[in-house]
Amino acid sequence: MKQLTAVLCLALLSLVNAYLIVVPENRPPVVISQDCNATERQAALALDEINKDRDDGFILSLYRVVDAHLQSDGVRDVYFLTIDVLETDCHVLSGKPFKDCHIRPIHRTVFGRCKAVYYTSLLWRKARLFSYSCVLSSVPRELISRMCPDCPVFTRDTDSYKTKAESMVTTYNNESNNTNYFKIDYIERAAMQWVFKAAYFVEFTIQETNCSRLETDVSHCQFLDDEHAHVGFCKGSISEGTEMPDGPPTVSVNCDIYDPKKTGHPHHRHHDHNGKGRHGHGHHGHGKGHRHHHHHHHHPHGQNETHSEDGQHHNKEDHEQKHGHGPPPVEILNHPDQKHHGSSSEEFILPDQTLPPPRKPVSAVKYHQMENTTDFFPDPIIDDRSPPVVLPESSPVGSEGKAAPCMIDEFPEPVPEKFPIDPSDSSGCPAKPKYDLPLIEPLFPVPKQPLIQQ
Repeated sequence: MKQLTAVLCLALLSLVNAYLIVVPENRPPVVISQDCNATERQAALALDEINKDRDDGFILSLYRVVDAHLQSDGVRDVYFLTIDVLETDCHVLSGKPFKDCHIRPIHRTVFGRCKAVYYTSLLWRKARLFSYSCVLSSVPRELISRMCPDCPVFTRDTDSYKTKAESMVTTYNNESNNTNYFKIDYIERAAMQWVFKAAYFVEFTIQETNCSRLETDVSHCQFLDDEHAHVGFCKGSISEGTEMPDGPPTVSVNCDIYDPKKTGHPHHRHHDHNGKGRHGHGHHGHGKGHRHHHHHHHHPHGQNETHSEDGQHHNKEDHEQKHGHGPPPVEILNHPDQKHHGSSSEEFILPDQTLPPPRKPVSAVKYHQMENTTDFFPDPIIDDRSPPVVLPESSPVGSEGKAAPCMIDEFPEPVPEKFPIDPSDSSGCPAKPKYDLPLIEPLFPVPKQPLIQQ
């Protein structure tokens, strides 16, 4: 088997050398405009990779492809994509593809624009996100107040909601069947709604600690290291005096818990609990795998209903466990019928070899809150840096007769050009939106128009 693998390695590396002769690196690359509708597949793959790369926030869904260019040498394709996105109700910890998530109602909508550099090669059976940059914003308060004056308005200024989130996580720990105690990691969003009494809504992440769930003094509890700690995403509400005017509040919390994910990379989570600890982007996500669903309510007098964000009351429901696995881009690109979740590169690796950690894309996600519908929405600025992978200098067969490393990740990747400044001259740009949102569409940045040649 090893001899056969060595022969395959030799053949593949010979193809690489021949390729480098036929397509020299100093040949100027060609960057051409693309039809935005025709690149939706690549945009969807790139967006799934963006979601998998992020540690915090919510999964972004494709609204439309705004602009598209292609740099190609006939074998290696680099797509320069500008896409409009909508946040979904799935947290990035779930690891779900965006097609399995739902966009939010208009008063909770977060929209934005992303630029991405995405590389694919059918010959090498590779696909990789080189870099991306996104700018996101909630729907302006002005628009929400006009169409839904009583709807809760979510904010990212979450300091004042910390105590309420702690009450929710205490309820969760008291009523869960977990072995260890969970603490708040980061408060993502929060809102207040006034109907008859105040109702507060908080969405936050939690992480497993080294304390037992039954620990009475949790002040000394420390987070487990990221490769062993379960993490979770919670939605909770506190409704004041729902049964008696001066009665205790009703606390409801619903948490999805995810298994640890061993990536081989150091993780950097928030762990400051002040609502301001959003770390730099470009780190690996956590626990994107098996989900355990826990729904807990604390009612002072056996209340069986919870106050929802739309001001309605809903009965408790049991939810089944689900798996949230985003399929690897190479499998989508080349093997739609495959069921396993490993990289296609594994077919070219010797039994005693292991893949190196995946290279991280250069990334940035920024929030720019629009206060009214006439506010300027900035275009994302993308970092074009992505060092190419060079071929190893070693021979396919070593001096001792052992096969040298033969990994798809060692085959050459193109050096991407600068992200195009001029818009695509294709009549298919921007593409048709995936959703009919007449109130939201005008909020997106106006797509650039190509220059008309005289």
